[in-house]
Amino acid sequence: MRWFKEVHHVKLRKINRALKKLAESKMELEERIQNGKIKIELDPLQATQYSGVQKKKEIEEAITELEGYETFRICLFKECTVTYKEQLVFHQLSRWIEIAIDIPESKRKVS
Repeated sequence: MRWFKEVHHVKLRKINRALKKLAESKMELEERIQNGKIKIELDPLQATQYSGVQKKKEIEEAITELEGYETFRICLFKECTVTYKEQLVFHQLSRWIEIAIDIPESKRKVS
């Protein structure tokens, strides 16, 4: 997947860059982990309904095909799960990506 493409108004370049930055910086990664998940905020959309299951699946697949995701997964963790999330508030769709990572219980940071 090319990082400069856009899938359903999700800019893959931004996600690719964020994942590469997390892979390179252990300190930033530790700051961003909450409850075994990393959250990457996306630009909000003007909308009146949630995206369908098919669109969510396409977005998640596009992210897992990014070079930044591969670098992140290989450098830091073996098991990662990407989930696209949305919340509709007053005709504005807030969107984010959650990456669930497998961290031993003893090393998890509780916030």
